[in-house]
Formats: sequence, structure tokens, C-alpha cells
Amino acid sequence: MLHVVKIFDAIANGPSVLDHLFLSSQEEGGHLVYSIYIGSHQYAEYTEQEIDGEVHIYIPFPFAVKHLANISEPVLKKYAMRVTDILEHRFARFAGESNLLFHFENCNWGYVAQGVKAALKATVTCSYNGAIGAGSAMQLAMVHSADSILCTSQNARKQLLAACPEIIEKVNVIYNVVSPAGKTVLLPEQSDILRSNWGLLTAESVFVFDKRMAGAQYDIPYLIQAFTSLKQTAPGARLFILHEPDIMAYASLIEKRMWSSITFINGLTASEIMELYMVANAVIIPAFTEHNFLYILPLLQQGIHFIYDKDPSENRWFNELVNMEVVKPTAAGDGDTRYLLQQLRGRLIHSNSTSVQELPAVFAPAFIRKQLIAVYVDILSDEVTG
Repeated sequence: MLHVVKIFDAIANGPSVLDHLFLSSQEEGGHLVYSIYIGSHQYAEYTEQEIDGEVHIYIPFPFAVKHLANISEPVLKKYAMRVTDILEHRFARFAGESNLLFHFENCNWGYVAQGVKAALKATVTCSYNGAIGAGSAMQLAMVHSADSILCTSQNARKQLLAACPEIIEKVNVIYNVVSPAGKTVLLPEQSDILRSNWGLLTAESVFVFDKRMAGAQYDIPYLIQAFTSLKQTAPGARLFILHEPDIMAYASLIEKRMWSSITFINGLTASEIMELYMVANAVIIPAFTEHNFLYILPLLQQGIHFIYDKDPSENRWFNELVNMEVVKPTAAGDGDTRYLLQQLRGRLIHSNSTSVQELPAVFAPAFIRKQLIAVYVDILSDEVTG
């Protein structure tokens, strides 16, 4: 029996990347999963309960402490010792067995990791997303005591190895991508209502650009130039530019006839942005980066279409997306404006496509599970393969 203990806190509260590893063998009874919530405010004292076959354990902060950031180093060490004592007592009967795994969802609890590894002889792994949580002392304790570190992106791996190059052999990159329950389909009447709410006509084609996904020096003029060219062959096209406060900076760049077709909007809520995404022919990605693509992945799976303002094919992992036909870049060498114009026109041609775009292999649940098995097979028994 494999005992898997997942450690969460207010910063990392799920879902766990390990869910990909054990999901397919959930019915086989080959493992038992525990979820530990450190610093939980759900209960005032230690609480344990079983939910859907999984044991949930809540360990609250000391009464006077509300947030992890408010804990001083001495109090943090004392609290970590208390948590370690609780975990040692709870899992003492499995101490020294090769099938006891503690996985920390971030690096905030290095002192606890050191404690359970020493007291229970447990295998310890952790996820790392590049964020600084409780401070470098805790994180250094975690990365040096962990048997394996699962970075959530290539960028996180780069940051971690810049600080700790000596741990390179136990660092892996595994994307924690959650599979959606199903595609959200807008019925024609629902789409008409949303369009009406935004003052859009049925025949109008809609493109959305969110400045927040772009760098501070992003060059919006060529986006406007590309859209202006598109209007020559698609007079019904509309462009929404979100979260760009300095609207007047572009007044001289926008032809008078174009002002009714280009709309600047600030202060939208997440639900309002999603409404625009759902009725749009495409959402323009201002910079094709790993961070931006991880942001759009769940939206991509829901059938929302994205196009890229520049040819990103020199990105080494972008080729994986091309091979899976998630994106189909046009030929490079025509310049940024022409590239985007081709993307805009191409989306109008395929505007009736409603198929869900397939995930590239690096983000597919089966591939993620295969990666996890490769990581854990050397540090756990064969039970990990399900």
C-alpha cells in the first residue's frame, strides 16, 4: 500500500500535480491519499475527516497568527516543529517503509520536510513555481532535503538552478495542467445575448487584446496597423483593447474612420473578460511566453481561439505545439504587422470552427503521468505505476 501525503497551505491549495499520477489507479486500492492543510482557517483546532476516500487533515496556525507572511522566524520554526510532531505521530506506523511519500505543493515548509524525512524516513518531493513564500531559509531547507523537485515551468527551473545549481540532478519540469470537465458551448441564442450586452451586431467579427499579458514596452501601434489593414477586407471587424490606460497616446495613430471599430476598456472583471473571450473570433496573445500559454491553456481547452501577434517559432518548446496543430504559424520573414494580419484573416476564414483544440503532448494528462512515473519509479516501489 502506497501512502501519499500531499501538503497544502494558503499559497498552494490545489489541485496537486500528483493527481495525474494516481487518478487512473484510484479504483485499484493500491494507494491511500492524505491531504494536509497547514495554517488552515477552516477549523480552530486539529481536525481530520474522510472525503470521497481521501483523508483530509487540517492543522491551524497558532491563534494569534492569521497569515504565513506574518510569522516571525522563531515562531515559524516552533510551529514547524509542532506540525512535524503531529505528522510523526499520525504516520508513525509507516515509518521507515519505502511506500511513504510526502509531497509538498510548494517550498514554504522546508523545516517540516526535514522533520518528517528524519523522523519517518519518508520520501520527500516538492513542487516549485518560482514564487518566494516564507523566505529563502525555508525554501533552501526544502530543496536540499527533497528527493525530487517538480518545477511547474521551465522558467521556474531556471530560477531555482540559478540559486542552487548543485541540485540539478533532482530537478524536473512537469506542467500541472488540469483537464476540464468538458467544453463550454455557447448556444446561438446565448451568443446573441452576450453580443447584445456588448453592443455587438451578429455580423461583426470580434478580436480581443489584453494589455496585461504584454510587457511594459509592448508595441501596440503595429497591432493597430494590422487591424486597420484587416478592415479593408473585413469592414465588420471590431477590436477590443483591454487594460490600456493611456488611450490618448494612440489618438494620432488611429484613423478617424477607425475609432468606431477600436474600443479601449479598463476595469473589467474576470467574468466580463470571459464574456468577451467567448464571443470573440479570437483573442490576440501579445507575447508568446510560457507564462502566457499556461494562462490560456484552460481557455484553449474550452474552445476559445487564440492567435499570436508575432511568429514565436524560435521558441524551442513552441515546436511541440505546432506538431500537435494547436497553432499553425504562417511563414516568417514578412514582418510583425504582416504576420499578425495573416493571423487575423486566417481566423476569419475559419471562424465557424467549433472543435476543441487538442493539448500539445507536454500538457496532456497521459504525458504528465508518464513523466511523474519516470520521476518516482527510482525513489518508490513499483506500486507507483498503478
